[in-house]
Amino acid sequence: MRHQPASDETTTEAPRDLTVAGGCPTCDGETEVRIGPWGVRAYCAKCARVSRAVVLERGGSFQLVHPAAAA
Repeated sequence: MRHQPASDETTTEAPRDLTVAGGCPTCDGETEVRIGPWGVRAYCAKCARVSRAVVLERGGSFQLVHPAAAA
């Protein structure tokens, strides 16, 4: 089954992809990050961790944060 985006997620802005070396909080592996109008998604191919990451701007640089899942 394919996910159909909600109307508020639809936009003409193309998502941006980047790779963060050592960005996975679980295994310190290389993390693939996709930033789009829906938010930030992160995937580690080494341990298969998928998360909704947060990108923070701090003093001209960016930090990738993985909030803990609520139990």
